[in-house]
Amino acid sequence: RDSSICYCFGVSKEEIEKRIADGESIDQIRGSTGMGWGCGGCYTLTEPLWGEKATEESRKRILDLLARQA
Repeated sequence: RDSSICYCFGVSKEEIEKRIADGESIDQIRGSTGMGWGCGGCYTLTEPLWGEKATEESRKRILDLLARQA
């Protein structure tokens, strides 16, 4: 089961991670999917996970949150 990150545009955690592994930046993914341009709620998840200022601590905190919601 995919973990939805952006409900407005149907973007999953797995899709984001695959695209990042393929060399795309989070900003490029936002531009091509619309992620972050709907309600904006996913922005608070994407920045601590994959943004330029993401840290191991911020990644762990968000991944723990997502795991509890699954």
